[in-house]
Amino acid sequence: MEKNVTVIRASEQPLIESTKSPLASRRLLAPETSGGAAGVSWIRLNGTHAAQNSGSGERFYYILSGSVVFDVEGEELRQADAGDVVYMPKNRNYTFTGDITYLYINITR
Repeated sequence: MEKNVTVIRASEQPLIESTKSPLASRRLLAPETSGGAAGVSWIRLNGTHAAQNSGSGERFYYILSGSVVFDVEGEELRQADAGDVVYMPKNRNYTFTGDITYLYINITR
């Protein structure tokens, strides 16, 4: 069955305040909507994100505004600014700190 084109309006998605990190998010695309292939969220962070592990998926962070520093286990600190994309490979432990707005894209394949 062929899928139809869908427009997802960020302004119509509920704003969710995190209890683990100083962030607020709007889920734009859930993996179940994309056939299990990907998820996309709009996120605003002011501080340090809770520790993460990319697991079996690949993650992309598109920085819309602000500046962020990624601390990836076993690697040098990486800074990213508005307009940059950060690619996070599978099975990486990391955290990041900044005052940013970004799109989080998780490819689950």
